[in-house]
Amino acid sequence: VGYFYSSPDEEYVSFLKRMANDPSPEVCGAAIKKLYDMWVPLKSEDLPRKFSGYHQRQLIDKADPGLVHQLQQASKSPSASAGYAAYVMGLLKNRNAIPHLRQLTDHANVFVRYAAARALVECGDRETALETFDRMSQLENSGPKRSDGTANSPKDELRRAGNLVQHPFYVAGACNALVRLGPGSRRRGLERLAELYHVLEMSSGANDRSN
Repeated sequence: VGYFYSSPDEEYVSFLKRMANDPSPEVCGAAIKKLYDMWVPLKSEDLPRKFSGYHQRQLIDKADPGLVHQLQQASKSPSASAGYAAYVMGLLKNRNAIPHLRQLTDHANVFVRYAAARALVECGDRETALETFDRMSQLENSGPKRSDGTANSPKDELRRAGNLVQHPFYVAGACNALVRLGPGSRRRGLERLAELYHVLEMSSGANDRSN
């Protein structure tokens, strides 16, 4: 239902919110994640008692008294599991999770950094989230010249920006977040998204443009 469509129009959002009340934790969890990815506001009290988290094997039970502690422990993982925990912290809008989420904004995994920043928006720390998205969205404007002093070719420029081209999904996501987080960052997000598009247009990688 959600894989090929990402426009939060009224009818689609209404349908997904009905799916979010499905008795199956996997079905309602998938609908909740799709709404979250589209930045559709969700109230933590409206979430079902049980739902799957970022993936189907992550079962969340809001009535579990140890849930918050489990999430905090999972957020210490050096792997993507920390991002799965951050996602649920964002859904629950637990302000006590803010210190843990702030630490994750420096995580080695790009998905975890993005998930933490996105969760910080939901938990009320928009300033740290904005700083993180700003850092993730940056593309360098200049690079070293060749040894012979001539300017870099487009391929050289693409290779120089390769660390960002490796993660175009999250760079674009960070730009999108800047656009959404207010008029002060909107123009910056759009300009960087256009710059990223220009870099990817120069690429001969089969998946770069679709990313």
